[in-house]
Amino acid sequence: MTAAIRPELFGPIIVAGAPLSYWAGWRERDPMRYSGGLLGGSWLTAMTSDMGAGRFDGAWLVQNFENLNPANTLWSKQYHLYSNIDTEAPRYLGFEKYWGGYVYLNDVEMQYIVDNLFIGNRLATAELMTSDGVRIDLRNIRSPIVVFCSYGDNITPPPQALGWITDLYENDEDVLSHDQTIIYATHDSVGHLGIFVSGAVSRKEHHKFATNIDLIDVLPAGTYRATIADVAPHEGADPIRNHELSIEPTRLADLRGWCPTFDDGIGTPTHIFFGNFVQKPVVKKRLEVAHIHGSAHIAGRLGHLVAT
Repeated sequence: MTAAIRPELFGPIIVAGAPLSYWAGWRERDPMRYSGGLLGGSWLTAMTSDMGAGRFDGAWLVQNFENLNPANTLWSKQYHLYSNIDTEAPRYLGFEKYWGGYVYLNDVEMQYIVDNLFIGNRLATAELMTSDGVRIDLRNIRSPIVVFCSYGDNITPPPQALGWITDLYENDEDVLSHDQTIIYATHDSVGHLGIFVSGAVSRKEHHKFATNIDLIDVLPAGTYRATIADVAPHEGADPIRNHELSIEPTRLADLRGWCPTFDDGIGTPTHIFFGNFVQKPVVKKRLEVAHIHGSAHIAGRLGHLVAT
């Protein structure tokens, strides 16, 4: 978003596994995108923040991710650890320390993100405004943009990572008129976390993007598809070099064909009424009562009690 406001400050931008078009997706796939509508909008975000007295506990975000695949959370991770106990412990402990390093966010930022991005979808449609009235329009970016996403990512499926392109541009000529260079690449199977922390992805996709960044920087305006293929290894060569990057022009019509951005009705205005006029006063009153009885600990635990 900063690059859209101050485009002169940025070089090539690599966007990995990041949702930009929040309503996009394939029907009957990737249940995370449906949960907001099925649960009634963002009132849960407001309630969770209120239970923390204005702080949103990041542990809820991790739990939401874990709930996507309970079998992995409750069984597969532990089975993999103990079946490889002689070698797996350092990796397991390192990941769990990273994964369990929860952070607190304040209620205002969380509510803004949910209402304006996930429900409002205002970034991909150039409707997002800063507090001083500056419109955030991704078409203002002048640096090449590399978008890397995966079919195995059920948090940010390819339509959510790439849908902003077809949201903002009507055709190929529209992309050229804005002097924008967009390169996208897809992975067949890696999950959401793997896009960032997988060693295999780092040695292949990340390495090829980084080592070819000067080439990417001089590509003319247009949309391109990047593919990374395995090549026959050379004797004595570094294994990291056994991959070949190719970049080919593509058409916006091709991208639009497999990257639908329709609205499934996943947003709903009921979250505004229920959150602001029903849930918020009730939770805040309970917190006040807890503090009156002289125990901040009781107030802190109230969130757990209400949730259960």
